[in-house]
Amino acid sequence: MLKNSLLAAAIALTLGAPTAFAAEPQQLDGSVTVAVSPLTSQGDVARQLGQSGYSDIRLTPVRPTQIDPRPDLEDAGSTVAADQTPVHSGWNGSAVRNGQRVNVLVNEQRA
Repeated sequence: MLKNSLLAAAIALTLGAPTAFAAEPQQLDGSVTVAVSPLTSQGDVARQLGQSGYSDIRLTPVRPTQIDPRPDLEDAGSTVAADQTPVHSGWNGSAVRNGQRVNVLVNEQRA
């Protein structure tokens, strides 16, 4: 496992990738950006994505770290407190559309 991590880091550095790549969500097939107001909840974003044809929506308030680069995939996608959990600008999780998992990015629109 350590050899694979070191090899990936060496390749990333050779290709000019940022050194903080491990703290960012792994690259998925694409992304969807949702424009929201600052008081929008995860439940609001999930409903908006669902109405746009996305499924298996996994949002998380936890930002990625080197230890946990994909917190959305480890969380079962619990929606218990989704309407009380605010979203934040940037990466908030992932969703599936047309069989491909994509990153969910949020762009907060200030009035």
